[in-house]
Parts: sequence; structure tokens; C-alpha cells
Amino acid sequence: MRLSLKPPNRTLMRELETERFILRPAGIREILRDPGGWRTNRNIYRNVYFLKAPMSLAAWLKRGPFPDGQTRFTFAIMPKGTSDVIGYHAVRHSGWRTAGNAVGIHDAVWLGKDVAFEVRKKLMNHFFRHDDIQRFTSRIEATNHPSIFVYRKLGFTHSGTLHRERADPETGKPVDYLLFEMLKEDWMRGPHAEPGL
Repeated sequence: MRLSLKPPNRTLMRELETERFILRPAGIREILRDPGGWRTNRNIYRNVYFLKAPMSLAAWLKRGPFPDGQTRFTFAIMPKGTSDVIGYHAVRHSGWRTAGNAVGIHDAVWLGKDVAFEVRKKLMNHFFRHDDIQRFTSRIEATNHPSIFVYRKLGFTHSGTLHRERADPETGKPVDYLLFEMLKEDWMRGPHAEPGL
């Protein structure tokens, strides 16, 4: 877990709204409580963290989506009209004017219902508008077809393949990883950019 002594960036850490969801900035205490059972939810520890087994508390403290309000941001995903949190979306600065994003949906009812697409689209518009981000990138296990579909639907470019990058945590067989990226100027020309970006 990384902490920042600087005050949080309130422009970036503000509540957002999509057609179906409220995206509420999450704090360290909320994530510390392991919301949605991320440490033990197979969908999360396998597909988000590429692990074979549930995370220990120490692993969670090291790898969980803890925000610092400066370079690491996490948003709770809440269906409108409820206080239920069905997942979290994290945005992390990862280099020069570059950010990565990751989403985990722990409420199985919402899997396969375009949550990641809708939420990621809103957050990318938000960070392109209010941060100095010029590029979003992602590294995805080649067998994670739902994530690949979302990135393709958003218009990301496949920028490379890391062949035999890791061993599958369950089978030990080599797994390729796909690299995707979206440049701000390409996003602004695409169908998902919000007016005035």
C-alpha cells in the first residue's frame, strides 16, 4: 500500500455519473476492509491479479487497489438508486503522461453486462479532460476474452504481444499477454469522447 502526504487531487477524485452507475471515489479504509471479498473472489484474484489462490492480508496490502489521490485512484461502482458497490475501477499513473486502468466486478449478477465498458469510457474521458494523461495502456492475458473485447470496443490499438510472458497460475503452461493503448488524440477523434474534451 502506498500513501501520499500530499493532499488528494479533488478534481480527479470526484463523484462521476454514467447512464447506469455512480462512480464514487474510494478511500484507503474502504479498500482495506476488502470490499466484495476481492481477496477470496476467484474472478478477481485470478483475472485481475493473475493469482492461483486467494490473497493473504499481506499480499492484499501490497497489491490491492489502494488509492493515494495523486497517482493512484479507485472508484466504487454503484448502480443508480442503490448504495450497493458491485465492483471497483482503478486508474494508475504508470509512466510519462501514461495511465493504466483495471476493473473488477465482484457482484456476479453484473458480469457480462457491459459494466467495464461504460465505466471505463467515463473514467477515460474524465482523466483525459482533467489530468495531463496522454495515453492509456493495458496488458491483458491473451485468454481473457471479455477484457480484450472491452478494449477493442473502446477502440484501443493492439500495440504488441508478449509471448510466453508468464506461466498460467493454475496449469503452469506459458501464457501470452497482449498490449493495448489509446492515445488521447485518437480518443478525441473516436465515438466515445465526450463533447468539449
